[in-house]
Formats: sequence, structure tokens, C-alpha cells
Amino acid sequence: TAVERLLLMATVALLPLENHIPAVAGFSIMWIMFGILAGYVFLNRRRALNKICIHSVFRTAYILPIAGFLIELLHPNPSHSEAFRIAQMIAAAVFVASLCRDRLALRAAMHGYIIAGVWLSILIISTSYGALGGATATDFREADLVRKEILKGVSLQANANVMAALAAQGAVVALAWGLAAR
Repeated sequence: TAVERLLLMATVALLPLENHIPAVAGFSIMWIMFGILAGYVFLNRRRALNKICIHSVFRTAYILPIAGFLIELLHPNPSHSEAFRIAQMIAAAVFVASLCRDRLALRAAMHGYIIAGVWLSILIISTSYGALGGATATDFREADLVRKEILKGVSLQANANVMAALAAQGAVVALAWGLAAR
């Protein structure tokens, strides 16, 4: 449905803003988006959810947080936060997969990647291109210092590598669509 496609597109497009939109009652915007997605799937797509939950890919994925939990039990000071975060990631993937049942839904998610990639690319280029063009570095250490200094001016204070990876994902989706176009 149009609601499902909008949910998928918004979830993917808002992913880069996860740490920048203020939390609501201690929950990040992405946690809330995945909660809305989960609620929608539970109410409207329970049969698809049941099929996805028992898919072999996800049955294999369930082993990872269980193994992490068991490994943490062997430590003197166990912290199960990572296993819990991995479990949340797998649950979110199950909900997204439950909505990506047809080409239109998958295309909506891919539009979200392109939207996120485009706006991140515009942000990175508009805030760093001029300063980067005038910078010089003779080795990796100097280049790293230049990069850190330039990224201080970016209004979105996120990990530069994560921003670049998300922008690249949008570019890959756009390139794949461009190559597949008839």
C-alpha cells in the first residue's frame, strides 16, 4: 500500500539523521520509526511477518545475538548491550523484509536510499568542497588532520565514514537503476 511504501522510504531516508533529531522519551527517531513499522506489520501484515520470521536467512541470524549473549556470560563483567543491539537490528530487518513483498515496496526503499544519498552528498560537497580544494597534505597523517578540520564545518556531526557509506549506498542504487534502465 502507499502507507507501507511511505514508511519504508521515510525509514531509510531518515537513517542518517538518527543521532541528530532529538530523542523522544529517551528513544531515537529511528527507534520510533522502526516501532511504527513494527506496529504496522503486527496489525496489518502478520501473515507476511510469520513467513519472514521462519525464513532460513533470519533463522541463521537469530544465532548471532544468542551466541553474543552466551559469550558475554563467560566474562567476569558481562554487558549484554551489544547482543541486545544486534537483536534489535535483526528485528528491524524482519519488519522491513515483511513490508518488502513486491517491487513497488522494494522500489520505495530504494528511493529512500537515493534520497538519503543525494542529500548527504549535497551536504558534504557544499560544506567541504571549497576548503578541501585549497588543502594540501603530503602524507596520510596530514590528510587525516585536514579531513577532521574540514568536517568540523559540517552541520551534521556524524561519523564521516558512515556519512560517506550512506551516500555511496544511494549512489550504488542510482547506478544500478541507471544501468538497468531500458
